[in-house]
Amino acid sequence: MGEYGIIWNEDLDIEAETIYESGRTIEIQKVSVHEASARAVAYARAIAGVTQKELAASSGIDQSDISKIERGIANPSVGTLEKIANALGGTLSIEIKLPAET
Repeated sequence: MGEYGIIWNEDLDIEAETIYESGRTIEIQKVSVHEASARAVAYARAIAGVTQKELAASSGIDQSDISKIERGIANPSVGTLEKIANALGGTLSIEIKLPAET
């Protein structure tokens, strides 16, 4: 059971525009692809426990470029994101979400 007494499963729609926490409404803000990439790279690097300098050495990508990606000011190619994922011991996954059929 989840932290708020919710049983998480594949049928639970977590893409809702509004969620409720402790009886308060919290609006979900959509993020751009740049922001999503930035968050994903920074999070994966933190979980892997490596510095930007270490990631640069293992991926072949300049540390300054990794910094730009993590700050959301660079637009990394799929190939660059794949190099980062591989250097961290992970894989790159891309998802295209289509509107639900009515």
